[in-house]
Amino acid sequence: MADHEDFIEEHAEEEQKSDKHNWGAADLEKVTAMSSNEDEKEVEVLGNLERLIEAPMEKKATIKLKKEDVQTIIDELLVSKLRAEKELLNAEGDLKKALRSLTGF
Repeated sequence: MADHEDFIEEHAEEEQKSDKHNWGAADLEKVTAMSSNEDEKEVEVLGNLERLIEAPMEKKATIKLKKEDVQTIIDELLVSKLRAEKELLNAEGDLKKALRSLTGF
């Protein structure tokens, strides 16, 4: 009978160790799942940021300023070259829009 009780005690101890191991494995699976979800979110966020940054750059790169337009704004409104170029860029290279913006109309 003592052998039977010893066997039951040993089996109970092994089962407790096994439960601890299974519990650790379950935690590891949860952490791995959370990590993969975070990685997916990070990739998505980085993609969105890249699109937000590239969109304005593409638009600004296509605007060409004419030297005559810049000089006209400088001569007529007595502003700096930098300010004249900035207003022309904001007006997408349109001299009339830039002049209206600078004069407040």
